[in-house]
Amino acid sequence: MKRVSLYAWLLGLLMLGVASLAAQEPQGEGHAPQYPTTGVRFVICSPSGRGAKAQIPSSLFAKIGKEFLPVRISSRMPGERVSVDSDGMIRLYDEIPEDKEQKKEAKPLITIPVPPEYTKGKVTAIVVPSEDFKKSQFFFLREADFPTGGFHIINFSPNTLEFIHSPTDDLPEKGDMIAPYKRKENNGITSSDANVWSFNGKKNKDVKSMTYSLCVPAEGEGAMRLPIRQSKFSVDPSISQILVVVKHPSVANAFRLLSINFGYEADKRHRTSSPAPSASTPRR
Repeated sequence: MKRVSLYAWLLGLLMLGVASLAAQEPQGEGHAPQYPTTGVRFVICSPSGRGAKAQIPSSLFAKIGKEFLPVRISSRMPGERVSVDSDGMIRLYDEIPEDKEQKKEAKPLITIPVPPEYTKGKVTAIVVPSEDFKKSQFFFLREADFPTGGFHIINFSPNTLEFIHSPTDDLPEKGDMIAPYKRKENNGITSSDANVWSFNGKKNKDVKSMTYSLCVPAEGEGAMRLPIRQSKFSVDPSISQILVVVKHPSVANAFRLLSINFGYEADKRHRTSSPAPSASTPRR
């Protein structure tokens, strides 16, 4: 009986030691990176429609907490969120420093100033890439202004647009006018801007889909509308659907339509996504 008690005592000590070591063990290369659930995430909006990825470095990193974590910048869907530094800047790096000294002296590839109105909360930055990534333009929108379950149009073109829409297949004769883009000093975009049209699905729960025609309105007597797109969108309560209209960079009287979709499930996935790269990650 005493021998059994001795074995139980030794086993308890062993298990206690293992638990203590596990608690002290630092997180290794396999732990999941912890991205913030508020902050700025990026999405490409390239008027040329080609070479956008080539103009964005394939490897970008942001310092989040004590780690340098990868940041994805691509078209259609925003990537991971990045916290804004205390000085109102976001700093992106093209490589991960290999040791503590290098981390202290690391120089960012690009430093992006964020307007004070967009340093807190959930924000998407639309990136208009340049051949030199450092000269790219960044436009900021607060995601609460473009709620999920909605359909939104941002007119980045110099033309007035007409948006004719209906919850049925029968379109009315006249639509809503969307003003041409006028740049703000802070590069901000809000749903109340004259160059923005916004449908809020949460306030129009009876509408499940909408038929629409987007065109340049007729100018002068006897003139015809210039059609850009006629289609239908379905209301999806989990995402915000944004259509960005830009003037085609090389074809006269033509436009490009660029779609951006965002939701909040990505915020949850980015809390438990693929393992964070270590300092041994190869340099570009």
